[in-house]
Amino acid sequence: DSKRHLVLDSAGKKWLTLAPPAYARNSAAGAAIDGNLFVVGGRGVKSGNMAQLEVYDTKEDRWREASPMPQAQGGLAAAALDGHLIALGGEYFGSNGYGVYSEVWRYEPQVDYWSMLSPMPTPRHGLGVVSDGLALYAIGGATEVAAQGTSASIERFIIKQKSE
Repeated sequence: DSKRHLVLDSAGKKWLTLAPPAYARNSAAGAAIDGNLFVVGGRGVKSGNMAQLEVYDTKEDRWREASPMPQAQGGLAAAALDGHLIALGGEYFGSNGYGVYSEVWRYEPQVDYWSMLSPMPTPRHGLGVVSDGLALYAIGGATEVAAQGTSASIERFIIKQKSE
C-alpha cells in the first residue's frame, strides 16, 4: 500500500513529489477529467477492498474526498468518458468467498453521484480500460481471482444505464 504521489517532469527529466492522498492503497484505478485526477477503489493489504474516491486538484496540489463507490472494489479499472468517471471490474476474496466483479459504475463529478450501468460483457480484474470517446475497450485481465483465467481479449462495449 502506498500514499506516494509522483509526477514526471519530462522537461527537467526528474520525478517530483506532490501532495499525498489521504488513503494508502494498491490496485486502485484512476482517470483525468477536466484537469483533475480521480482515484477510486483499490485495496489495503490489511483492510481489503476500498470504495473511496479521491480527487486531486492539479492547480492547487491538494486532494479532496468525493462520494465513495457504492461497492468496494480492488483490482478494478477506470477511464474517463463524456466527462464522467467509469469504474469497472475488480476482484474480491476473503471470509465471504471470492470472485470477479461484473459491475460497471459511472461517477458524475458535477453532482457527486454514482450510478450503476450495464455489467461488463466479460467480468475480470487486473485489466486495463481506455475510451475513444464513444465506447470503452476492456483489455486483458483475468476472469478468475489471482492470475487464474488470464485473458488476452479486447472487448468494446457501449455504456448504458442499467435500466436500458
